[in-house]
Amino acid sequence: MNSARKVSLREERSRAGQGPQVVRFPRPAVVPAVRPSRWGRVLELGAAVAVNAAIATVAVAALARLIPYHQQEQERLRELSLEMREASERVEGLRRTLADTMDARQSGRATERREGWLGPGQVLVLPVEETPSSAVAGETAIARRSADPSSTEP
Repeated sequence: MNSARKVSLREERSRAGQGPQVVRFPRPAVVPAVRPSRWGRVLELGAAVAVNAAIATVAVAALARLIPYHQQEQERLRELSLEMREASERVEGLRRTLADTMDARQSGRATERREGWLGPGQVLVLPVEETPSSAVAGETAIARRSADPSSTEP
């Protein structure tokens, strides 16, 4: 081959008068299929059944051990769901209370309710326990707040 000019092998052969050459390879020998004997198939099938039975036994044993654990976890989940629901209700109640307390229009009334203050014209009714000194059974004490703060009568 010329190093200055690269010529393909095909071109060199065509110049030399040689055509493409076909190389023949010998065919591989055909090996006849080996048929296992009837006892070989029986043993193979028996081994497969035995292995599958062992795997199934292990799986059933594992499930038998996991079922009580699963039931305990389901019970715990029910308890946690109940606690979560109760906590959510409590939080919602506290949010409503906070909203009422922080509302400028409602804060005075909320404080009065919480502290037991009486507004003008409101009446506080308190039950009085029965005692031997009480003249009348079931007597109640009534406190009125008058519009005049200098008034001291109950």
